[in-house]
Amino acid sequence: MNPKERNKYIIAGVLGVVAVGLFIYQVTRPAPIPQMPDRPDRPPRQTPQQRQAAQTQSATTGGSAFMQAELDIDQLLASVEEVDFNYDLERLTRNPMTPLIGTSAGVIVSVDDPTRRDTSPALAIARSMVITGIVYDSAEPMAVLDNKAEQLVEVVGIGHEFPIGILVESIEESRVVLRVGDMRIPKLLEEQ
Repeated sequence: MNPKERNKYIIAGVLGVVAVGLFIYQVTRPAPIPQMPDRPDRPPRQTPQQRQAAQTQSATTGGSAFMQAELDIDQLLASVEEVDFNYDLERLTRNPMTPLIGTSAGVIVSVDDPTRRDTSPALAIARSMVITGIVYDSAEPMAVLDNKAEQLVEVVGIGHEFPIGILVESIEESRVVLRVGDMRIPKLLEEQ
């Protein structure tokens, strides 16, 4: 055996003895009891006498802070106003895929805008329509639209226009795009 191999075996033996010694030391020594340090953001712990004095003081002053507050619940409830709100008429008609900034940013126009009042009922009806079926053919796709507002189910193709001004712009494999004025409304096929 040459001297290099012998040195390797000696170093490995010494490291093995040290590892076994550390293992025995960790297993045989008792575990220390963790001490909770006092945190500066907490007040010091109270003695039982201090705790009793604090309870006596809160009982004489009226209990908790909720009981001490002078608040008339009936008056508060009477002051609450209920507001009639129609989401379809009040929300902004903005395509969420249109950028808000940049050269291609569109103009946001409220549905409640007087210049668009004639399209708001058609917009609400188009949003309530449900696509219940699509027969997709690249030449002539057809879709089954359930018009819940008028309780009517219709089979339509591309270019079909409803009497209230809703146009079927395109029919894809899993969705139909309706158009009301300059507003595009994509409707996904409903799973049943």
